[in-house]
Amino acid sequence: MASKLASIHVDMDSPNTLLRFWGFDGNCYDLDSFYEVAMTRALGLLRESGVHATFFCIGEELEKSPVAAAMVRQAHLEGHEIANHTYCHPFGLTALSATEIRREIADCSEVIRRVTGTPPRGFRSPGYEVNAAVLEILEDLGIEYDSSAFWSVLHPAMRIYRRAFSGSVAPDSFGEAWMGLPRSPYYPSSGKWTRKGPARPIVELPLARTRILNLPFYNNFHLATGALYRAMSVALMNEPYFVYLVHLIEFTDLSDGLPAQLRVHPNVRTEAAVKVRALRDMILQIMRRYQVVTSAQAVQAFKAVAGDGPPSTTSGGAIGGSPGYRGTPERVAHEEPEHEGQRIQSVAAWLP
Repeated sequence: MASKLASIHVDMDSPNTLLRFWGFDGNCYDLDSFYEVAMTRALGLLRESGVHATFFCIGEELEKSPVAAAMVRQAHLEGHEIANHTYCHPFGLTALSATEIRREIADCSEVIRRVTGTPPRGFRSPGYEVNAAVLEILEDLGIEYDSSAFWSVLHPAMRIYRRAFSGSVAPDSFGEAWMGLPRSPYYPSSGKWTRKGPARPIVELPLARTRILNLPFYNNFHLATGALYRAMSVALMNEPYFVYLVHLIEFTDLSDGLPAQLRVHPNVRTEAAVKVRALRDMILQIMRRYQVVTSAQAVQAFKAVAGDGPPSTTSGGAIGGSPGYRGTPERVAHEEPEHEGQRIQSVAAWLP
């Protein structure tokens, strides 16, 4: 059994959300059709692979689309984690007032609670836009982790590409992180959230990047590379824990009726079956070296191993114990994680 952990994240940005990202009208696509096709393929692949993922949902779309709500409920029943991606996915979250930010997060959490019966424990900001003020609001609302910290050497190129192909002036994105961003889970400093600080209720789970050249390490980038590069990148990752990011749109293609304007979005023109096969191979590569867990499980393991983590803020409880459980690395290795038939092994590498 692998001694290191990884989580698969699925951001559930719909075609309407991505149209807005690219500066087009974002209200022209059938949400029911998208969620039925994309989630059926996503859940099928995860079932086949025998792993659980963390789905980041947009609350407004769960209310607008009965199919979206039903598919997310099914994902929850199958043991996947359901996390918060704001209510209406506003680009430029940090530019909103504190009241508006709180409403975006709280309203999405309430929708998820109604759909699944369980409040979310994790959050990702649209466009990776987060700052110290957002993290404080997340803590106040009982969110246990954020996974918006993201930086890679390709950030400038990504901004240029977006500006070049946007249908109109689109809001900037990709967050305020920098090249010194920690690579493993950490408690964000209250003064400078991109740096490690003392224990606090919220944990930051940064998105992965390679140690060589600081290239992105997520599915949409890997779809543009070959199988050999993907295998080598996993072999060289060598982190105690990392997040592997996938977007729900990557389970579809233009033949599924996606808007023609989304041709500018990376890999949309690639056949869905090709993308699913590539992701299946990538998951298998990850499973050979890492134990795949939900991010809520990883955060509880991190707090248990660190030994100084504050208690859990939700009623779901820590891995192998009651809320706030903090055990030794040896005990964590022998406790049964929530919703998993596997056992989380040693994560002693997370210790400071």
